[in-house]
Amino acid sequence: MTKFCKYRSALIGACIFHIFGSACAQAPDSDRVPPAPKAFPKADARAVTEHLARARQIAGKDLQAEYAHRCILNELYPQRTHAMQRYMLIEPAKVFDNLYFLGHHGASAWIVKTAEGLVLFDALDDTQQAKDVIVAGMRKLGLDPAQIKYLVITHGHGDHFGGATFFKNTYGTRLMASAADWEYMAGTKERGLGPPQWAELVPARDIEIADEQKFVVGGVTFNFYVTPGHTPGTVSTIFRTTDNGQPHMIAFYGGGGMPQTPENKRLQIKSQGRFIELAKSAGADVLLANHQTQDGSLVKLEELRSRLPGTHPYVIGTDAMVRYFRVQQECVRVSLARAGDRE
Repeated sequence: MTKFCKYRSALIGACIFHIFGSACAQAPDSDRVPPAPKAFPKADARAVTEHLARARQIAGKDLQAEYAHRCILNELYPQRTHAMQRYMLIEPAKVFDNLYFLGHHGASAWIVKTAEGLVLFDALDDTQQAKDVIVAGMRKLGLDPAQIKYLVITHGHGDHFGGATFFKNTYGTRLMASAADWEYMAGTKERGLGPPQWAELVPARDIEIADEQKFVVGGVTFNFYVTPGHTPGTVSTIFRTTDNGQPHMIAFYGGGGMPQTPENKRLQIKSQGRFIELAKSAGADVLLANHQTQDGSLVKLEELRSRLPGTHPYVIGTDAMVRYFRVQQECVRVSLARAGDRE
């Protein structure tokens, strides 16, 4: 196995890994300057304090990790989040009777099994990951990739649509995204979104998802909602699942990452507020996201393998679900206040 480290002045001490992210030796101390926490010279200190306190209170003891990640660590120490999302495989798993996890530390894909085939949520970064992570993981779980009838692209960033064209060309999978994000994806190159390869992987426009659309496949009803903020047409979904026959309702928010502009942050706060009411009305008790850093999948998948009878790490209850999104809202308000803005 080959491994190497390449010094980069923009991120001193960072390692670029050739194969499977093998560890490499650190640069000499004389060459290493640790990055400082991100500074916010225009911060409204009083507003930051108020929203942090509110987020911490809403989080309680059970959601402290979400509060810390979203409100503090992700913003002040972005290098930490990037390190947590390095390309490392996560073992595929059956999570509920009809729901499967396939992903890596950087992004997640989910498969719902129905009586009329499979519905895949997101396609990871590129064709190779689609093959090595999703297809290989499916075969480990006894799933046939040729049965993927639909691929839902939750939002128009390359780490979610990168493998989409592979599935369409290889298995005839129909691709689904909101109209706004089909437009957004088409402008990837012009907007300079992400690394250059994203522009080369933009899929051809296919099925459009409408806000409040009910999409039924093989007895499973997917309730789609357009929740702008992270991207203009982020798609979030509420649908039913079971665990050993016991019913649960899943709330899958399609774009929880912090938006870059004040306008989009305000949009996300509004979208999350709407989704709170939708999830609450549906009695949602399971939270899913498309990054393991957002729904705790890295830990929950391990707990799932060792769970006690009658427990399930993904089942957090409706109250915790509502509080999770309220914490998210407060953390976006903290982000606005750090930039000297308000909702």
